[in-house]
Amino acid sequence: MPMHTALRLGAEIAARVRRRNPAAVICCFGLYAWLNAETLLDGTADYVIGGESEGPLLALAEALAAGESEPVIAGAGSRAQRAAPSLARTDFPAPARDSLPELRRYAHLMDGGRAVIAGYTETTRGCHHTCLHCPVVPLYRGRFFAIPRAVVLADIRQQV
Repeated sequence: MPMHTALRLGAEIAARVRRRNPAAVICCFGLYAWLNAETLLDGTADYVIGGESEGPLLALAEALAAGESEPVIAGAGSRAQRAAPSLARTDFPAPARDSLPELRRYAHLMDGGRAVIAGYTETTRGCHHTCLHCPVVPLYRGRFFAIPRAVVLADIRQQV
């Protein structure tokens, strides 16, 4: 849930999953998931992760796969225990996209009525600035992480 639209869509899908399978373990992650943790953990999600989510998300998945029923994971808030976002620097490998659908099956950029294939490559996280209007500030508080150039270029190449 990196943006407000993703939050709204993700919360709606999570609620549908919860209705169909009340025992499902639902974890929401991303900037807007963490900013809306209280609401999400009030029946929609079991866990919420903010900040650098890869480590806590992997630890949560491993704990659940090992049979832990209510694991306590640093950086992963739950209904029982809220957690601060993880701001530990992440080792950024190039994203694995080989199991995803082809780009032509994703959203397109509309250019004068013509649909153009568009991809997304993450280059940074957080921000050095602490603007009062910005939703990034409460989570990152001036922290900034640049994705290594080689990783960004490798991701661009695999998409192209």
